[in-house]
Amino acid sequence: LPFSWFGYRTMPFWVLNGHSEQQPRETAIDCRYLLRQIIKLSVVFYIAVNAAAAAVMDVIHFCVNLPPTTKLPLTFLSFQTDFSMALNFCTNFSLNITAPYVTNMSMTVCLAGTCFLNKININMNSIQIAEEIPLQNHVTRLYRLYNRCSGRYLQMYVKAINARGKSKSPLTLLKVETDCYGGRVRIQSKKFRKYLCFNRKLRVTARYNGRSENCVFVERISENFYTELESASQKGAFLGFNSRGLFLHPTMRSREPHCFQFIKEEQINPIEEFRGIDYGPSRRIRSRAKWKKKNHTQPNITLTPQLFELQETGQNASHLEKETTDEFPANDHFYGLVNFGNTCYCNSVIQALYFCRPFREKVLNYKSQMKKAGNQKENLLLCLADLFHSISTQKRRVGTIAPKKFIGRLKKENDLFDNYMQQDAHEFLNYLLNTVADILLEEKRHEKRISGGHKVGSKGTTDTVSQTDGFGDNASSNQTQVKDKLAEHTWVHDVFQGTLTNETRCLNCETVSSKDEDFLDLSVDVQQNTSITHCLREFSATETLCNEHKYYCDICCSKQEAQKRMRIKKLPLILALHLKRFKYVEQYNRYTKLSYRVLFPLELRLFNTSHDAVNPDRMYDLVAVVVHCGSTPNRGHYITVVKSQGFWLLFDDDVVDKMDHINIEDFFGMAADGSLQKNSESGYILFYQARDI
Repeated sequence: LPFSWFGYRTMPFWVLNGHSEQQPRETAIDCRYLLRQIIKLSVVFYIAVNAAAAAVMDVIHFCVNLPPTTKLPLTFLSFQTDFSMALNFCTNFSLNITAPYVTNMSMTVCLAGTCFLNKININMNSIQIAEEIPLQNHVTRLYRLYNRCSGRYLQMYVKAINARGKSKSPLTLLKVETDCYGGRVRIQSKKFRKYLCFNRKLRVTARYNGRSENCVFVERISENFYTELESASQKGAFLGFNSRGLFLHPTMRSREPHCFQFIKEEQINPIEEFRGIDYGPSRRIRSRAKWKKKNHTQPNITLTPQLFELQETGQNASHLEKETTDEFPANDHFYGLVNFGNTCYCNSVIQALYFCRPFREKVLNYKSQMKKAGNQKENLLLCLADLFHSISTQKRRVGTIAPKKFIGRLKKENDLFDNYMQQDAHEFLNYLLNTVADILLEEKRHEKRISGGHKVGSKGTTDTVSQTDGFGDNASSNQTQVKDKLAEHTWVHDVFQGTLTNETRCLNCETVSSKDEDFLDLSVDVQQNTSITHCLREFSATETLCNEHKYYCDICCSKQEAQKRMRIKKLPLILALHLKRFKYVEQYNRYTKLSYRVLFPLELRLFNTSHDAVNPDRMYDLVAVVVHCGSTPNRGHYITVVKSQGFWLLFDDDVVDKMDHINIEDFFGMAADGSLQKNSESGYILFYQARDI
């Protein structure tokens, strides 16, 4: 039967079983219109039932046999009547067809006797027309989308769509159909069954029928690992909301890019909420690693706060464990930490602290003391002790630990970390050490109150002022102020605390005043093609105070020009050096990274000590390096390189790999000029341990 008899639009089609002489052009067949014409004509021309049935069979055969990712480049179509095919469908049947533009099409053809067409039932609502895009091999998950700009979750009412929802609201629960290969998603409200779509005016809307291309989004990952949703039908149209949670037009993305960024929070298993985002190292590091992250199997995690151990499967863990059997002592354990969504800043610092032996021993000793005393009051230090104890008591030497209890406690105690945004590793280190010290001081005060002792002060900084000749009667007002340091001292200060002497010399009366300041880490400026020794020398360089920065001298009773310098008076057991790699640049109106090449030696001796320093010849060995990978403080990733028993290992969240000490040079930074705001893997926090411990 000629195809033009069906009244179809004049359009050249592709020959199914033959060849066409003309070049095919990109035209999609309108299957719904075609099937409607077949139904109408089969009722009117009931004499041509056999031909109509054969035509239906050819259409089905045509749609089914197309590859799932093939569009329909058609220029000519000729239906060849195949009565044998029609006879095979003389009984009732139901067929699901998956093709680029036809999905979930249920068709019932009843043929009886001489293949007379009794009825053809077609669910036209389930047939996708030519503009629709299916999701091949899709997976359905339940998500909540956290918007960075509003600080709330995307929620869908019957008609309204905004980003004002709370985390536990049922309106924020979204059913997301994800294409495993193309990165395309459909977002549907679980409660109201409506799909999130864009209309022709690039306004967000909700529809019950989400089969249209306007309801399909392409999921993209930004530089800082946030999720961005771009319309599949209109390129450049991203979904965004302002600070009040109202819809933001896609044209505003260049001005406020963070308003178009989301964080996926999966309801079923929060461990997998960022599965699919590669938090691993750069290509240069990944090519060197023996344990590839792509081969790493996600462990089966039981989400209970008391349980830390995970069953690590696969050949990667066993391979590293075999390598460490003979070379490392039996009591050494190397466990990666699961990333709970941008918690690499926390994982990297914890790994570095764990391999600082004095600190680890103090934390484990605190765990045993609390267990003997029966004091199991949960705090951040106890959660850290439980994590260290869980790692050190594992039967296997290599594996993965989920620090869920510690992360949960951290978010409860500080709202700064109660989100899925990237945080600064140095800020977290300062917060952790100060919080641990405060917990120990509070326990000391509690013991003093119980024993009837005096209340301990809360300040822990000692200020001393000494001057040369000319003080006279003013010496009594500037006498040394010494707090009760023994009562305020903890083992955190024993391990990390050092003392700086700030010396200021008046150029008028030659009077020298000094002030002591305690520190837990030193922050030093960085320059291109320098070393840590040079940075420390610049840190203690003499600075002249003049003009509006003049120094007020108590002897001269006026502002005078002076010289100021910093010297190290007391050297700590663990020297933590923070490289100030992030600088505010007015040109970009934000902080950018200084990817300068800064050499840090494996052995270090400090030369910027004061004349009265205690043990000024102390030697340090590099034991851990927190490395920042990326271009800005909020865009990037943190990894840790540690030294254990003379061997170096790389910790990248749950990935652990052995590396050569020569590869430490890869983390010095970039040697080329113009390394401002460049992607690099550069050392950010250095941990040096004294040899005389």
